[in-house]
Amino acid sequence: TLGRLLEAQWHIRRLPYRMRTAVLVTKTEHCLNEILWRAQLGELPVEITSIIGNRDDCRLIAEQAGIPFHHVEIGEDKEEGFRAIDRLLTKQAVELVVLARFMQVVPGWLCAAYKGRMINIHLSFLAAFVGDFGSLWGYFGISLGSVWVSVGDFGSLDGHFAMIVKLLWVY
Repeated sequence: TLGRLLEAQWHIRRLPYRMRTAVLVTKTEHCLNEILWRAQLGELPVEITSIIGNRDDCRLIAEQAGIPFHHVEIGEDKEEGFRAIDRLLTKQAVELVVLARFMQVVPGWLCAAYKGRMINIHLSFLAAFVGDFGSLWGYFGISLGSVWVSVGDFGSLDGHFAMIVKLLWVY
């Protein structure tokens, strides 16, 4: 079955349930705006705990939405920046991390910490990876309107796309 193929884990929750979600962004806000809009409409069952940016560009959008914004510098010592992000996610008891055009490669240890709970909704980095992408779009891409959602671990960068995130919801 599909559940076995994806190694899916099932959670039964009383509805309505909104998953505690942090959104990671860089500069461009179109993916963030889409998430905020869909959450406001009730189409995405999420409670956005914060917006975390490695640049300050999306701060105004977060403030207008009434959502805390955290600027975390990811400079030459990327490890320090990602440790700061991890501390924020832990403090907020985040259940889901959404990379909304977050233009940084997330380290493997952070992917592992959020295994099954981290999605990337912008595939801007994938064109730089080697490997067979013919099957990628059909197998690892899920179309949600005009947004592509990828599920995986980009840590090895060798073209092997290891699935670490399970299907969370599909409308």
